[in-house]
Amino acid sequence: CQQAARMQPTFDTQHPYDHALSVIQTLNADVNELRGALQAEKEQRSREVGQCRRDLTDLQSRLSQLYSEQNMQHQTVSCALTNEIALRGNSVEKLRAEVANAIRRSEEVESLKALQITNFGKLTADMKELKRERVAAHVDLDERLRSEVADRRDECGRIIEELAHQKAMATANLALDRERMDVLTQNVQLAGELLTTGSCDHIDLSTLLTTASMVGPSTASQVSAVGTLLPGANALATGGQTGLPQGLTMPVKLTPQELVMSNFVPADLLQRKFLSRKLLTAMQLSTLRGTPKFIRVEEVFPACEAPDQWVFEFQQKAAALSGGNFTAEPGEGAVPDADKTLQWERGYLEGELPHEHVPLLMAQLPDGKAKPVAILLHGTGSCKEKMIPYLETYAKQGFLAVSMDNRHLGERAMVPEISSNLALVSKSGSINIGTDSLAKRLAVWARLSRPARLASYQASMRRAALGESEEHPFVFDSAWDVVRIVDYLATRQDVRFAEGIPVVGLMGVSLGGMITQLVAAGDTRIRAAAPMISMQCFGLQQAWKMWAPRVRTLQVPFRAVVDRRGGAQGQDFLDGVEKASAFRKLRIDLNDDLFDKLGIRDQITGPREDLIKSDDRFMRQLGVNEAVCKQVYKKMNPRLLDGTLDGPALMRSIAPRPLLLANAGAGQRCPVESIYDVFNRTRDSWTDHGKGSSVHLYVATTPILHHNTREDMNLVINQFLRRHLMGQEDEETNFLATTRADGVPLEPVPGQSGWLFSGKAQPLEEADKDELSLQDKLLAMLVPGDLLQRRGLTREKLNRENLKRLKSEPPSFERAADTFPSPSKHSELCLMVRDFEEKAAALSGGSFNAEPGEGEVPAADSGLQWERGYLKGDAPHEHVPLLMAKQRGPGKKPVAILLHGTGSCKEKMIPHLNTYAQLGFLAVSMDNRYLGERAMARELDPDLALVTADGSLKWGMEGSASLADRLAVWARLSRPARLASYQMAMRRSAMGESQEHPFVYDSAWDVVRVLNYLCTRDDVLWQDDHPMVGCMGISLGGMITQLAAGCDVRIRAAAPVISVQCFDLQRAWKMWAPRVKTLQVAFKAKADQMGVLARGDTKADIKRAKDFRKLRLSLSSDLFDSLGIRDQVEGAREELIEADDRFMRELGVNEDVVKATYDIMNPLLLDGALDGPAALQAIAPRPLLMANAGAGQRCPIESVVDIFDSSKDAWTTSGCGNHLNLYVATQPMIHHAGREDFLFAALHFLRTHLMGVRDSSTSSLSRGSPGGTPVTLVPGLSGVLFNAEEEDN
Repeated sequence: CQQAARMQPTFDTQHPYDHALSVIQTLNADVNELRGALQAEKEQRSREVGQCRRDLTDLQSRLSQLYSEQNMQHQTVSCALTNEIALRGNSVEKLRAEVANAIRRSEEVESLKALQITNFGKLTADMKELKRERVAAHVDLDERLRSEVADRRDECGRIIEELAHQKAMATANLALDRERMDVLTQNVQLAGELLTTGSCDHIDLSTLLTTASMVGPSTASQVSAVGTLLPGANALATGGQTGLPQGLTMPVKLTPQELVMSNFVPADLLQRKFLSRKLLTAMQLSTLRGTPKFIRVEEVFPACEAPDQWVFEFQQKAAALSGGNFTAEPGEGAVPDADKTLQWERGYLEGELPHEHVPLLMAQLPDGKAKPVAILLHGTGSCKEKMIPYLETYAKQGFLAVSMDNRHLGERAMVPEISSNLALVSKSGSINIGTDSLAKRLAVWARLSRPARLASYQASMRRAALGESEEHPFVFDSAWDVVRIVDYLATRQDVRFAEGIPVVGLMGVSLGGMITQLVAAGDTRIRAAAPMISMQCFGLQQAWKMWAPRVRTLQVPFRAVVDRRGGAQGQDFLDGVEKASAFRKLRIDLNDDLFDKLGIRDQITGPREDLIKSDDRFMRQLGVNEAVCKQVYKKMNPRLLDGTLDGPALMRSIAPRPLLLANAGAGQRCPVESIYDVFNRTRDSWTDHGKGSSVHLYVATTPILHHNTREDMNLVINQFLRRHLMGQEDEETNFLATTRADGVPLEPVPGQSGWLFSGKAQPLEEADKDELSLQDKLLAMLVPGDLLQRRGLTREKLNRENLKRLKSEPPSFERAADTFPSPSKHSELCLMVRDFEEKAAALSGGSFNAEPGEGEVPAADSGLQWERGYLKGDAPHEHVPLLMAKQRGPGKKPVAILLHGTGSCKEKMIPHLNTYAQLGFLAVSMDNRYLGERAMARELDPDLALVTADGSLKWGMEGSASLADRLAVWARLSRPARLASYQMAMRRSAMGESQEHPFVYDSAWDVVRVLNYLCTRDDVLWQDDHPMVGCMGISLGGMITQLAAGCDVRIRAAAPVISVQCFDLQRAWKMWAPRVKTLQVAFKAKADQMGVLARGDTKADIKRAKDFRKLRLSLSSDLFDSLGIRDQVEGAREELIEADDRFMRELGVNEDVVKATYDIMNPLLLDGALDGPAALQAIAPRPLLMANAGAGQRCPIESVVDIFDSSKDAWTTSGCGNHLNLYVATQPMIHHAGREDFLFAALHFLRTHLMGVRDSSTSSLSRGSPGGTPVTLVPGLSGVLFNAEEEDN
């Protein structure tokens, strides 16, 4: 059809069935396709049905199998349940039987219980009857015991009175015998000098002691005979002027350097020469040194090898000598090679005893020229041969380099007890100088382990610590050997001299550095000194609980003392060690500022804490606590912990000679914070002489190191000695020429850096050459600045003549017409008080919460003769109001100056004036600066003011009316109003707005002026050309008392009450808050000026200080236990510490503020020159009584006892130990307050020493002892009384 269609002709229109055809065709195709799909689906479903049938068949078979298994399990379980039911039935039957048995037993117990109750009732009745009988017997026994006790108490009272009388007599006789013996000893010494020298020019007339009543008529006649040879001796023999109270000997005058040397002269040498240390003269010191004989050795470096057998034998015997076993193996060391191009010399300074022979090794260029000397000293466990590299360096630079073996080290450690073949000294005492013996010694020493090298040294220190020998091998004896070396060097032709003195410098490492600083302080021939990793303050480290590292190096003597004391004392000891460790950790935090400045904070904190933990374990094993440390040092190094031979005192004795301290930043034995503190406090001793660039401190910081030396430290020291001994001023040494008070970073050696500090740049003109006494030095620091300005003087140039003129200016005294005038009417007084309070509040910048009081002026004894008046001054604040009382009638009387405390006045002292005057004193009191009448400033009330507008005093009727109202208003004022003028004066002082020093200093100067006036009165008792004056002060008045007594010898006896303290020690202990409270206006102003509150770390600083104080409190528990006040003190103190912490946070005062305020308001206080210990040292050997409250915060008892212990040698060395007393009030417990037993002790102490009264009241003060004696001076008030009298003469 298609073909036919194609063949037919084409038409224009389509066929009508064409579309249907195409649809049919499409449907056919779809049907065919659907059929194919259906067929495929059918086949697929057939296959799936077949598979399902197979799966169903398989499932049926598995279900049949599972059903079979379940049937079998059900049968098994059923059998098991049947068996279990049978077993449980048997158990139930058994349980029923046991329950029945228990019921039967319970019934038996009940029956027994009933029986026991019956028996107990019978026993109770019997016991009650027995108790009634016992009570009756006890009542009868108590009655008989009371009767017996009363009889025995009466008998004991009689015996005690008799014993007290006999003890007083025996004490007086013993004191007199001691003084006579001192007189005899000194006169024998002087007679020997006279016979030896044939000359009397060198003899100080003041040493020909004292009166016929002291030495007896025959001795007095002998002194008079000597007077024909020594003009002026007769005056002394007949009681001429001595400048000291009756019964006190005039101390032999030595320079500060000679005093240092006199304290390290070996005791056995003094014994051989029949000399007394405390009576040594300058000539005797020179004679003791002499000119030692030098024995030269021909072969300087003999060759020898040390067989193992020699070394092992030495090690074993060394272990036995020091009391232990050495775990260290011998080494393979050898003597360092020496540069043969130098001229070497070896020899020995010969001594009288085996341990006094001194081996020397010297090197120099072989040019025949005279050279400056550099003495180089080794450290612990080393020897002079180890210093050969140092000797070479210095010798090549033109020095005569010298080194020695320190005591019991190097060749001197080879003792016969260890090896007779190797010993330096034979048993006969001669030196083994043979070449073979020397070679063996050097070879064996080089191979010894460190414990073996130290065996002889440790054993000698053990003997010293136990009191078994008179040696002091730790530092002191070796220092004396260096002095002998300088004596020898002065005889050599190859030593350079300047001004007749050999040019000698010292450098020492560790132990050698400690020897260096001691020798330099005692021998002015040492031109320059450079101790390395050695400077420290033992007293400060003791207070900081940092003694463990030093104990490690000296453990044998410490262990020996622990063993003798019976070992560590239980839990208390362990607690003490733990607290000391915590204290040291906290101490690290408190030095963050210094560590940050040096850039070593991160490096030092971690290692220090690890070392502290290690030390803690070591101390626990060794059994050493603070008490053991004090005992060992007292025997082994006397005068060390009391400060006489400690770091700060030695530095001041070296000044103004050049000194360089070199130290490692992270050292524990010589902690950098301790060294910086010592350096900072003492460098003004150079600055005052215009030598600030001659004192330096170099601290090695990067990389951090501990107790070691390194190249940069050696280089700085070498450049320092070259500059000051050779005069080499070049590029290498010029960095030492300028002052760097705040420190600058240096890098002397590439890769090794540090910080260099120096004195302050304050060159001063040369002061007058007059040597001031200790008392005059204190007085020179106290003279008011405005007074010096008016007199055209400067403090730095004050000499003895200036001070004498200032001190002796007799002030004009104006007597008031009416001693106790009547005040205005009550209503008028109330208005005056209100007005004064408001103006006082405005003046001090606040409002007072306290209401005015209704007080009155205390009643004065009308039976006494009273006197009121004023010492006139040049300026308004210098007028001194006085109130005096004495018995009526003629006669001369001793004087008692009685000084009041803060917020009080002289009128408040009237009860004391009554008491003292009734007992025969001329009793005197004054108003301290800006207190009492002196607080009535014109700014507050012109009508009440003591001074008129032109600065003059008010007199006549106006003066009497003004006086009456002043006294009445003052009595009614609140405490803040009374203190307004005082606080504002201190504020001006702290801010540098005036030259006044109203806190203590200016009032102490007023006491000197009062003494000047008293010396003009006819009713004052005189003795030995001195007025008989004593001084007693309470709180602030006590602080004034000790300072005035320290600077004026006219005060014969002093009794400061609740006042003695060491400001610097309390600052180190972070105990400054209680004192800040009393002076808060000044500190607040300073804090605001410094912007402390704005600093983010201020509160953290205050928090650390609080933690530090709490820990410090717990560390004083031994002292509190000995006084019986531990429980009361610790609880009360902790509450006060919390209150202080809150107050400090509000005030914004931290340690920086405290230091900045005191440095302006009380200069030279924190550096020790005018602090408590310095004042006490200046009072010695005059009588002093300190009275203190056990729980006080401002004057903490632990600080007072520390000062007492450190100061008492100043009395005992003068034979006047019984003149120093400390009374501590214990029961009932009190804080900062006076009470009757204090005043009783002070009163009768002054009666004893000014009147010579010996009665039951004064004898009660003779019961004190060095360890403290419990006493009850007033019924119901008890305390502990100490004195410094030595138990053994």
